Amino acid sequence: MSVFHYNYNMEISFDAPCREHHFSLMCYLIDNRRQKILNRKIEIFPACEVIQERDWAGNIKILGLIEQEHTRFSVSVEGDAETYANFYEDKEIPPRYYKYPTPLTAAGGGVCALAARVEGNSDYEKSLSALKIAHAAIAYRSGATDVSTSAEQALSIGYGVCQDYAHILLAILKRVGIPCRYVAGIVKGEGYSHAWIEVNCNGFWYALDPTSGRLVGDGYLKFSHGRDCSDTAINRGSLKGFANQKQSITAYMTAEDSPSADHSYIGREKNDGRDSDNRKRGAADRGTIKDHKEPFGRAKK
Repeated sequence: MSVFHYNYNMEISFDAPCREHHFSLMCYLIDNRRQKILNRKIEIFPACEVIQERDWAGNIKILGLIEQEHTRFSVSVEGDAETYANFYEDKEIPPRYYKYPTPLTAAGGGVCALAARVEGNSDYEKSLSALKIAHAAIAYRSGATDVSTSAEQALSIGYGVCQDYAHILLAILKRVGIPCRYVAGIVKGEGYSHAWIEVNCNGFWYALDPTSGRLVGDGYLKFSHGRDCSDTAINRGSLKGFANQKQSITAYMTAEDSPSADHSYIGREKNDGRDSDNRKRGAADRGTIKDHKEPFGRAKK
């Protein structure tokens, strides 16, 4: 067992005022037999009324509406969590729901060729074989793909990011008939959100990281899971207004028992250079939501 402190921050700035901003967030860690949430809170700016609900896969969604005009939207999730074994049992959703491909994990010529190389007698052995194959299938390159890129397209390009590695491994496993699902979360020492997969073998879910080509260890925390990345989008929304937007994301995850842990930010994605100043400026009037089991009321101002 290990205990980690985590923080995930996302900020979107608009170059013109926007209003009637509907949003859906999936960055609230969930309890399962692999991780236990000790405490957590979300801060949202501008403050607004929000509710909490579960989706079909058991993920926690935070839904809200910002009616007034605003030029900045930020979310900060922070807490502590324990992590346990690599595998665990989850009986909420039958594995058969994750057995069939989606448009992003459909098998074309490239996937079929990789699936034909999978070896092993048991589903677990086949999964480890597929993990090695997927890890070597493409090279990591940021910006080479986007959320609409399928496994086949990533193979054709030859490059991708964690999302593409996950889709390729999912496509291979589904091709050989093994239930598996996409996972979104954060990883110790990475600084960004991350994606990996879980595969069901003999009723247990085993977590595999095809980007690094290894079994998932205790330095991983899970936000959500689904059939592919479209089921696990951390932020979705719609709003009224004509504005360009810039998004910045920071994340950290440190061991609570580590004497060197200083909880400093270790990475940035799509950074416009104003992350720190914006966080300080909004700290006084940001809405705060602490952990609840029932729907939330109005966020504190």
